[in-house]
Amino acid sequence: MSSISHPQIVILDDNRQTRFLVRSILRAAGIHDCYESGSANEALDLIRIMTPDLVITDLAMGPVSGLTFTETVRRSPASPNPYQRILLMTGYSDHARVAAARDAGVHGVLAKPISARSLLEKVHLILRDDRPFVRCAEYFGPDRRHGAPKRFEGPFRRRTDHLDRFDLDALATA
Repeated sequence: MSSISHPQIVILDDNRQTRFLVRSILRAAGIHDCYESGSANEALDLIRIMTPDLVITDLAMGPVSGLTFTETVRRSPASPNPYQRILLMTGYSDHARVAAARDAGVHGVLAKPISARSLLEKVHLILRDDRPFVRCAEYFGPDRRHGAPKRFEGPFRRRTDHLDRFDLDALATA
């Protein structure tokens, strides 16, 4: 992994023009360590070799979608880095698809058509994302909570947040 001031980024998209556009925007912003991949398997190989700071992937690719790629990175025993930062781009930004991306474990979603500003803002945000990762039976990825709500007045957001995580009897009765 490189420093945040000189990040290494893998761009995964089966569309060559989209890869070129994303790479051009990043290079214009001074991010020169950009590597392109047209397939999920090739991107996994790149992650193994170079440990990039960020992978930007498209949702709708064939034969492996961006969601499947993310789930593979997060959950596969053969994953080169389950903690990899992942930004998912999609032209299908309805609530169900954004929720599916979040549940797959992406750090962020960028709606297409992209602009230089929207891409660079997301990249900047994700490179500085320090949320802890959460692992449970249904999910592995960055904590989906982005801090306490502004109107939140209590010490815990959930009824069980204060319990010792190994106190299973208390959880069973909660």
